[in-house]
Amino acid sequence: MIVGLDDWKEEDAQWFADLNIRWTKLAVGEVDTGEIDEPNRDQMEAAVAAGMTVVCDLRPTSQLQRELPGMLGDKDPVRITDALARLRDGVAVVVGELGHLCERWEWWGEFDCPAVGGVWPNKEAAYPGLIRAVHDGIRAAQPHGQVWNGGYGVNFQPQFITHGLAVEAPDAFTHANWHHYNISDYWPRDRKGRFVYNAPLEERIVDSATKFRTMFEATRATMTERGCAQPFVSSEWGMPIVSDEAAKEPGAVQLWSAVFDEETKLDVLQGHPMFYEFRDGVHGISDTQGAQFFEAWMQVFEEVGFEVLIYHRLHDTTLLGPDGDGTFWGLFCGLLYKDGSPKTAMIEAFRKWVERGAA
Repeated sequence: MIVGLDDWKEEDAQWFADLNIRWTKLAVGEVDTGEIDEPNRDQMEAAVAAGMTVVCDLRPTSQLQRELPGMLGDKDPVRITDALARLRDGVAVVVGELGHLCERWEWWGEFDCPAVGGVWPNKEAAYPGLIRAVHDGIRAAQPHGQVWNGGYGVNFQPQFITHGLAVEAPDAFTHANWHHYNISDYWPRDRKGRFVYNAPLEERIVDSATKFRTMFEATRATMTERGCAQPFVSSEWGMPIVSDEAAKEPGAVQLWSAVFDEETKLDVLQGHPMFYEFRDGVHGISDTQGAQFFEAWMQVFEEVGFEVLIYHRLHDTTLLGPDGDGTFWGLFCGLLYKDGSPKTAMIEAFRKWVERGAA
C-alpha cells in the first residue's frame, strides 16, 4: 500500500523529502469552464518536478453547483444534457493541458458531504451522471487516465459506493476512492448504542479496527456481486491528534461537533458530554494513543486491498487558518502541531508505513 501526503507545497518540500513521500493530492477548480488557474498549474508542475505522483481533485464552478438542484428538480432534460456536455468538454480541456503532469483524476471529493456539495433534494441521484461525464472527458483527452470517485465513507457510511456508483455508474470509475474519516467511533457501544468511554484502550482499538474491516469487506462483497472489481484507494484520510498533555484529562476528547449546550455541556448532536469545548482548541486523541489506533487501522486498510492512501495532512491549522479549514480534521489531523513541531509518536508510525509501501 503506497502512502502519500496531500497538498504538496514548495515550502514543505523538505518534510516530504525527509518522510520519503512520493505521492500527493492537489486540486484544480472550475473545470467545467476548461480553464486552469495559474497557481494550480504552477503547484502541480513544481510537485511533479520534485518527484511527486499527483492525484488531481477536479472541482466544478460555483455556477454549476448552483444550477444542479434546479436542473434535477424540474427534470429539464435539455438543461441537464447541456450541463453534462459542458462539464465533459471542460474536463477534456483541463486533462489535455495537465495530462503530462497527472494520470489520476478524482471527481469532486466528498460531493455527498453537505459542506462540499450542498444540501438539496435527491442530491445523491446527481453524482452518477456527473462522474459519467467526467469519465468521458478524461478518456477523450487521456485514454489511459484513471477516474477516482470523490471519496466518502465518513463515519462508516459506504452507501456512496454500494448504493450509488456500483449500481448507477459501475463503468464510470476505475478506482473506488474513500475519505473514511472516523469522526466519533473511538469507543465501543453498549446494547443501547451508547459509547463506553471507560473501555480499555486495546478494546477501543480492536472495536474501531473491526468496524473498518466490516465496512470494507461488506463493500467489496457488494461490488463483486455487481461486477465491480475496482481497487480501493484513498485520496484523503486522517486522524485528529493532540498532544498527550492536552488529552490527559479526562483521557479522551470529543471528536464530533462544536454544537453544545452552555448549561448542560452536552453535545446537541450526540447527547453525550463535550470533553473540551471547540473554542478551547482541543479536538482529537493523544499522540501516543493515536499512533496505536493508526497502526491497527493501517493494517486493516492494507489487508482489505488498499493500493494507495494519501494522508491528510502535514500541518495543524487554526479555525480561521490560511486555508480556511474550520473542521476538526483540518485543525488537528496534521503530522505537525501549529508551531511546526512533530507529533512524535504519530509521525514515526506514519514514517513506518511510508517505508513499508515503498519497499
